Amino acid sequence: MKYSVVFVVIMIGALSLTGCSEKATNIQNKPEESQPMINAIKLSQSVAVPHQTVTVAVQVEDTGNSCEYYFTGDGSILTSDDPRVVFWTPPSTVGSHQISVVVSDKMNSAFATASIDVVTGNINSSLTADH
Repeated sequence: MKYSVVFVVIMIGALSLTGCSEKATNIQNKPEESQPMINAIKLSQSVAVPHQTVTVAVQVEDTGNSCEYYFTGDGSILTSDDPRVVFWTPPSTVGSHQISVVVSDKMNSAFATASIDVVTGNINSSLTADH
C-alpha cells in the first residue's frame, strides 16, 4: 500500500512536469504574428483633374491581426464600406499630390505614400495606375 501511494505521487508529478513542458514548448514554437506590410497603394487613375474622385485602395499582407487604416492627403477623403478603400477628391491646385496611408494593428504600423498628378482639362479615362 505504501509503495502504491509513492508510485501515484511520482506519476502525478511526472504528468504535471510533462504538461508544463508541453505548454512551454507550444508557446515557444508559436509563430510570432508579423507586423502589417503594405504591398501597394492602387489608384483608379494616375492623373486626375481638380475635384474628380479617385478610388484609392491599399493592399496589405495578411498579418493575422485586425488592422486599422488611416488615409491622408490634400483635398477630401471619403471612406467606403471596405476600410482598405477610400475615395479621394483632389484639390483645385494643379501639380503632384500625395496620398498616404498608415496601417496599424495597434502594436505595429506601416506607412506608404502614392503620388498622383492633378492637371487641368480633359484626361483619358482609360489611363490607370496599373499601366
